[in-house]
Amino acid sequence: MATTTAAEKATREEYLQLHGWMCMAKALDDRMHMLVKQGRAPFVGSSRGHEGIQVASTAAIGPEDWLVPHYRALANALVRGLTMKEWMLAVFAKAAATSRAAATATAG
Repeated sequence: MATTTAAEKATREEYLQLHGWMCMAKALDDRMHMLVKQGRAPFVGSSRGHEGIQVASTAAIGPEDWLVPHYRALANALVRGLTMKEWMLAVFAKAAATSRAAATATAG
């Protein structure tokens, strides 16, 4: 999603997409906290409260722009195309989590 200039207006669908990414980030973050408390995940690099700024800043850059996220940048990764399934596979260190990254690296 490219940003709009001051003269342009975002559509309802664009606002809903932004909200959806924030909700996904919050849901995954909440799930990670539960899994850590249950002893099923090693740790959580929480991004609680940062969902909005992460989604907005990543939505504001173009597809050709670089994004170098850190371990607490879940919402940034979601905006760039990471799925909830891929996130959970990575949390549990499942081999399928790296297949997309490997395919992208070898395709270029």
